[in-house]
Amino acid sequence: MAARPSRAWGVRRDNFWVALGAQLPIVVGGGVAILGYGLAVGSLGLPRGFWLTLALYPVWGIAQQFGLQNLIGRNVASLVSHPVAVAGVAAALFAASLMPRWPLVFLTLVSGFFFTLFYRRAPNLWAVGIVHGVLGSLAIYLVSQEDPGASIGSVSPDLSIGVRSRPSHPVERPFGQELVERVVPQPE
Repeated sequence: MAARPSRAWGVRRDNFWVALGAQLPIVVGGGVAILGYGLAVGSLGLPRGFWLTLALYPVWGIAQQFGLQNLIGRNVASLVSHPVAVAGVAAALFAASLMPRWPLVFLTLVSGFFFTLFYRRAPNLWAVGIVHGVLGSLAIYLVSQEDPGASIGSVSPDLSIGVRSRPSHPVERPFGQELVERVVPQPE
């Protein structure tokens, strides 16, 4: 009996915990790297909108991982047989979509490589999508220094309701700002 297409696409429950465990090094390593970057550039404070983004971003992460793993990764795998080469080519193609936002291109290249490599060992879209959502939330706030959570559901001047990728208001940073001010010298 052939596998259901959804199962072949990683939409499954049977290996969720194994797949999440395989992705754990990405969360830890990527999280530490992004937090270190945020500390170095003084963007470690997270506004209240972060928590809304963190709650919603995994849904977008699942959709993006479906594209990376099933649309890009599968097609690359039909041309290239070595898993490391598949992961590298798929990640490079995926990261190219973020040009010219170079810090995000780099993060996407590295994380996409490991997401793809580990996904091929334990294919589960739910696990890789959640991990993508957590790291993506951190990256959008600490690397891009954007606050999409503040704009979700906001009313724009033309009275349309929606999500803005770049908010028209500055990012407020109450959470963790004191730590940043104590650790990172502030210019006078």
